[in-house]
Amino acid sequence: MDLTVAFVLGAGRGVRMERAMNKMYLELAGVPMIVRSTSPFVEHPGVDETYVVAAPQEVDRCAEVLASRGCDVDGVITGGASRHASEAAAVAFLGARIEAGEVGIVVIHDGARPLFRPESLAPLLDAARSTGGAILALPLNDELVSVEGSEVTGRRTPGGLWRAQTPQAFEAAGISRAFQAAASRGFEGTDTASTAEHFGIPVAIVPGDPRNIKVTLPEDIAVAESLLKGSQS
Repeated sequence: MDLTVAFVLGAGRGVRMERAMNKMYLELAGVPMIVRSTSPFVEHPGVDETYVVAAPQEVDRCAEVLASRGCDVDGVITGGASRHASEAAAVAFLGARIEAGEVGIVVIHDGARPLFRPESLAPLLDAARSTGGAILALPLNDELVSVEGSEVTGRRTPGGLWRAQTPQAFEAAGISRAFQAAASRGFEGTDTASTAEHFGIPVAIVPGDPRNIKVTLPEDIAVAESLLKGSQS
């Protein structure tokens, strides 16, 4: 077997959202964010299994929210105190199956990106199979400045710089070895790709979608809902 298994990360606290609840359960146009983030993988023919990674105290709640909206995941697993810890938990969850050769590709998606459109998933999976790893990303077009205090000290063009997005996809055996090495060496990546890169896995770029924003701040809710309305009109 050569299964493709997706994980949606929903264990973060979302402190910058300034809400008493985990932002994953905030509604965007009437639908919880975690449901919007997860549904594209549940419904995609190229994904065989989909799991959500939840905070330890929210596993049951997460499962109930998904089930109440008809988002039929294969399970909700317990995440960690950081993004890296949750990614590691997801990969470790598949450890025995990866070792047995049952799982071919692992996909990791940030639950705070609820506007991901599934059209780019097939090329992402193809790139991961041919390269070892692949991420969605957007080229930076704005001029960058360096600052000291409140004064600009330099400028540079953003040529060659890209803004990483999720989902990110990886050959299963390789990403499993990378997280095992990270655990033994005390390495913690900023995203799945940074862990892959640190331990020698090449990562390809697949052009992303500017609408695939990360909902981080309170004002991002209004932006996301506006983008949703635009895509539905």
